[in-house]
Amino acid sequence: MTSVLGGLAPAAFLREHWQKRPLLVRQALPGFAVDPWLGLFMPAKVPAEIINRVNAEVRRILNGAELKARLAPQGIELVTNSPAEFARFIRADQVKWAKLMKQAGINP
Repeated sequence: MTSVLGGLAPAAFLREHWQKRPLLVRQALPGFAVDPWLGLFMPAKVPAEIINRVNAEVRRILNGAELKARLAPQGIELVTNSPAEFARFIRADQVKWAKLMKQAGINP
């Protein structure tokens, strides 16, 4: 198991543009959202103080006005969170995809 660092979850890439398109997933699975996301992980057993320090620095950089201004025209919305929030997000994402796989008859 890795330590969860937190990060970009989800990166709403071109959200407005894609919401106007008849995507296959939207037609086949109404109400099912697929948002790309990125996150940072560290090896297991990294001390919490190091994880929290790195998380704070990454969040400081990603929440900077200059970076957000550069990414906004591309439709990229950065969402940062704490290690605990990111861990909850990952667990929920795993449940979502496991449910989809079961409904589709896909075996892991």
